[in-house]
Amino acid sequence: ILFYRCVALPALLQTAEKAKSLGKICIYEIDDLLFSSEFPPAIETYGSMIDEDQYTELVRSFPLYREMAKACDFAIGSTQTISNELVPLVHFRKSFVHRNALDKHSIIRSKRHRNDKGYIDIFYGSATLAHNSDFTRQVLPTVVEIMSQRKNVRLVVVGHVSLGHLVPTEIQKQLKQLPYMNDVGAYLELLGQSDINIAVLDKNQANDAKSEIKWLEAGALGVPSVVSKTANYVDVLEEGKTALFAENHSEWKQKLETLIDSAELRNNIGENAKRQIVEYYSESLMSKKISDTLTEIIEVFEARDHE
Repeated sequence: ILFYRCVALPALLQTAEKAKSLGKICIYEIDDLLFSSEFPPAIETYGSMIDEDQYTELVRSFPLYREMAKACDFAIGSTQTISNELVPLVHFRKSFVHRNALDKHSIIRSKRHRNDKGYIDIFYGSATLAHNSDFTRQVLPTVVEIMSQRKNVRLVVVGHVSLGHLVPTEIQKQLKQLPYMNDVGAYLELLGQSDINIAVLDKNQANDAKSEIKWLEAGALGVPSVVSKTANYVDVLEEGKTALFAENHSEWKQKLETLIDSAELRNNIGENAKRQIVEYYSESLMSKKISDTLTEIIEVFEARDHE
């Protein structure tokens, strides 16, 4: 029985106990640190997108995720950080990593547009209410500075982001802002028309657990990314080959301008990223990995049961 992102509601706890009494294996799977006291991040990171009552509900939820994990035998997390945090909670003290990967909505292709189109688009996409202050505080001032100095650079922002007066009037024409898109295909098409992708997160334990999904979506389209130096990105990416890392204003400016100035580097990093994604994140490979993981879980369970 796989409990994915479940909270400890009475009916689910009863289901887990009944399943275990029948000799079934209960596995808890999650792709965020929702079960940790590190969640939720500070209310400021939501950029006024939620009120105090909504935030209070988020604070109350983490023990429920945690208790549901404790009701299970094994765990699966989407990053090594998540998997490590789940180990002491589950009965068998074993957790496995199964990464977010490609699915039927994914688009894999080389970059379609030419490098001589006359402008460079920097893309930032946000599908959640959280982490937008990471972008507005860490990277937006840098991008604004670059756009002020380079009229051929544009910023494309999609999602739950309120820029307000953070972009000066004189460069507003270089800003393209769109609301959150429910259509995954339309979102990826827009991303695929861009030249550089941004994935920015503050450095903390909760963000160290965030998966590489934003890099994955861009890389599958041959679009290079500049990313924050969080634990998971460091774990799966190689500086200068599959992505560029940045931690502060000077690094963000230097890495972004390096990509802006070099079509060859953009192409190389984008293609290297796509190559890694095709090799390690394909549906067939990930299907085999989850099959192998479940097989190992069964073997451990049966060996313990026999003892």
